[in-house]
Amino acid sequence: MEKSSVNTAWWQKPSKATNVNEHRVVSVIELFCDLVFVAYIGSISHHLVGQMTFKGITTFIILFSIGWMIWLNSALYHDLHGNNDFRTRFNTFIQMILIGLMTVFTHDVLGHFYVYYVSVYAGITIFIGFLWRETGIADPSHLVYSKPYSRVYFLLGMLLIASIFFPHDYRSIYLGLSVIFLVAPMISNYLLADSKTKVDYVKRTKLSNAFIERSNLYFIIVLGEIVIGALNGASHVGINFNSVIMLIFNFLIAFGLWFNHFEFVGYIQHKESISGYFMWLFSFYLETIAVAFIGALVYLSYTSLSINTWIVPTVIFFIAIIIHFSFNKKINNPNIHLDTKHTKLFMVLSILILGVSYMIQVSSLQVVFYLVALYIPVILGVGLWIRHS
Repeated sequence: MEKSSVNTAWWQKPSKATNVNEHRVVSVIELFCDLVFVAYIGSISHHLVGQMTFKGITTFIILFSIGWMIWLNSALYHDLHGNNDFRTRFNTFIQMILIGLMTVFTHDVLGHFYVYYVSVYAGITIFIGFLWRETGIADPSHLVYSKPYSRVYFLLGMLLIASIFFPHDYRSIYLGLSVIFLVAPMISNYLLADSKTKVDYVKRTKLSNAFIERSNLYFIIVLGEIVIGALNGASHVGINFNSVIMLIFNFLIAFGLWFNHFEFVGYIQHKESISGYFMWLFSFYLETIAVAFIGALVYLSYTSLSINTWIVPTVIFFIAIIIHFSFNKKINNPNIHLDTKHTKLFMVLSILILGVSYMIQVSSLQVVFYLVALYIPVILGVGLWIRHS
């Protein structure tokens, strides 16, 4: 009996999704795992810098989406089924190794390294499918939700391996289609369920405070690419008056994006509906990919600053905040200081100013308008904050 109790303590079954700990905080193993995604995002951003073409941008979007969905699966699995045991640590470590290997092979992913990247990618999808399958075995009531994940991810792993032998000209299409497979179980779980199961699914898909905290930390990780790009760009061209001004400009961008996210939507919970759940995740995806793209542009800004290329991802960032805010619950969080009732108006105003910036052909004025657009929600929000203090 004593031996059995020790074994269950160090290697436990996956926790039930219904056993939600409202007071759970992000664990150190989750933070450690997310460091690998720092390297992955940094790698694909670095390659985008040298390939600012339609093909390069498309490849960046696909690779970022793959990494984002793997991170989402890892984060949701840990949040719903993770324990403070060796099993959770072991499974997380395996995922870290696989993501690390994927990072190594992001260079020339559509060429020489495609076979290696896809092989590891197939491995991690099969491994994630195995983890989801385990949750259904440990908790039969959860099997109806975990089964689509395990089946689709097993199938995806086999198709990825098969794609190695398909015509090479369509490799970007294969990877793009794989993203659809990664998303499919989340959507099919709801669309194919009966009315009673749909109600239960809505309850099970509520994002915990710990998950939202981890999402915020992930946002900071992506935002860190702007800081790294700013510092690397400045050191590459050398320290002079122009590079110092450019460094300050890039740090202003980083702070503006940080401020808009955390003061308006960083701590809000989604409405308890399936649309609220999916739109929360979708808007967070848009935010992070927009910031990651800006991070690549920051490095290029020291040699060729073109504000027009910055406008599209920044508009996407503001649209994401509008979507994010539209599907939130009533906010009652001490971390939110600004008057969020005006959030949508602030963001729309910023988008309009970015539109004006795009039409202006004078680069110095474009920079001014861009910063005004980025900081107008901050300035108006802080003004209301002071007024209501």
